[in-house]
Amino acid sequence: MSILKSAVALFFATSAWSQSTPNNALAPAPISCTSQVRPDTCTHAKGRFRSAQKTSKAMFHVEVVLADRQAFQEEAKNLKTNSKHAAQANPSSPELNKIQFPSPFEHSILFELDAGGLVTKVVICVDLFDTVDVEQLEKDQGRAVTPSKLDKDSIATWAIYVMGYIDGCFSSRAHVIAEAETSHPK
Repeated sequence: MSILKSAVALFFATSAWSQSTPNNALAPAPISCTSQVRPDTCTHAKGRFRSAQKTSKAMFHVEVVLADRQAFQEEAKNLKTNSKHAAQANPSSPELNKIQFPSPFEHSILFELDAGGLVTKVVICVDLFDTVDVEQLEKDQGRAVTPSKLDKDSIATWAIYVMGYIDGCFSSRAHVIAEAETSHPK
């Protein structure tokens, strides 16, 4: 059993190391937009998230998908289905059957995990980047209104949030791995 634990710890440590040390010869993970995302939103958001990838070692290898509302909902549905199948396949291991990290913004941001528990993909609904005319919203008594324009400051804020969330998840995972290795020396 200790060989299995050592192998699992080695796998997590290797994954953590590879995610924490970007190789300048390697390109960062792709950043893409779904087909219904407006070109101006796509261009500006890709630039902001590319900057976050260059800033964060943990985010360097994380794929970013900027999705329209429909594509985001499809991705969320697929994740729920995959998570259900993973839980059924391995019901005794809540850690291994997780497909995504929980987030307070699950309605707009999905953090997808690999088998080692590291974030490999983030899907963001671009509706987060639009401003709403508050006066019009009040006139329409809270009914949904079409966003009025792209808010570039909002893109920067969400890019920083995503980067911080991924860095926090990575640091937490690295701490758990290091703690497991020190409590079970070879």
